Amino acid sequence: MKSPRTMRRREGGYNLVEVLIAMAILGTVLLSIATLFVFGRRNVYSGKQLTRATSVGTHVSEDLQPLSMSQVLEYFTISATEPLSSNTVAGRAYPNSFIRSTADLSKDKATGPMYLTRWKTLLPQSRMQDGKVTLVFTPRNMGTANNPTTAAVMQIRVITQWDEGARDRNVAVDVVKFNRNF
Repeated sequence: MKSPRTMRRREGGYNLVEVLIAMAILGTVLLSIATLFVFGRRNVYSGKQLTRATSVGTHVSEDLQPLSMSQVLEYFTISATEPLSSNTVAGRAYPNSFIRSTADLSKDKATGPMYLTRWKTLLPQSRMQDGKVTLVFTPRNMGTANNPTTAAVMQIRVITQWDEGARDRNVAVDVVKFNRNF
């Protein structure tokens, strides 16, 4: 027959300290795994938004590619008196430029293809929070001082902007137009 002292040792379980240490280790591991899921979901969402913005920027640049310089000037109501100034878009300064944006459709030529209006429909609020397309026109080698219509080259930067949580995001695509009339 076994003594009660031997039985107590074999039937003895875990003491409170061992249980608390095991729970702390398990809690730390579970919290780390949960955090990975949260960050993973956030990164997938961010990647989806970046893909959408890149797609819109590519679409806009493809719309601009076949246009001649005179069509660009006409469709975006760029005149000889267009004031050149320093503009800041998405945190970057563009000296001697002017802008057109889907945030302000007043410069969208009603008799033309109305590109800005069409591009605005590519960024509904349900798909991109505060999404907008901004075109930064920078004329180069102007024949007449401060007259963008006489520029030999027009650099157009297409910037797709949106809000993602607490930060502003953007994607930029460049298009260059040459004025064949000069």
